[in-house]
Amino acid sequence: MKTNLLLVFTFSISLCFSQTRNCGVKEKMAELTFNPFMKQKYEERQQKFNLELNRLQKTGVSNRSILNNVRIPVAVHFPEAGAANATLRNCLKALAQNQIDILNADYNAQNADMSIWNNTTSSNYPGVNVGSLNINLELATQNHPSISGLTNGDVAVTFGYNYGSGSDWDANWAGYLLIWLLKL
Repeated sequence: MKTNLLLVFTFSISLCFSQTRNCGVKEKMAELTFNPFMKQKYEERQQKFNLELNRLQKTGVSNRSILNNVRIPVAVHFPEAGAANATLRNCLKALAQNQIDILNADYNAQNADMSIWNNTTSSNYPGVNVGSLNINLELATQNHPSISGLTNGDVAVTFGYNYGSGSDWDANWAGYLLIWLLKL
């Protein structure tokens, strides 16, 4: 379960920063080819993965499924949009919800480019049951931190909130998957 959640967060971060749909496998493999240390580490991880996969397949654990969806509350922060007008705020909220919808489609194998996985990549990951994570990301609407200015029923999208006073952690938002967007 922890591994699945780690994979979800890793994929979320990579999707947030990518401009095109490219998983980077070719680039990573090219990098491994030219770096003996990285190649050795990669091969060690692959060996551990294969041992664990074989163990799970023998015990039948890999065929079980989680009956209930795991709900992950998400909060999106736009710290530099404090003076945004109502129209811009509504647009940014819609953008945040659209990205959550895209991530949910990806994790449930309902995205439009699923054929790329089926046609080119799936053979590299034997035993993977596509779409079986049962994870649902949701813009949180309840139990917001009092410092946020949000009330129950509001989606957890903030504007101008000084998230963590400039650090990468804010204890007020513990328990949420946090996404914050800054101008570069």
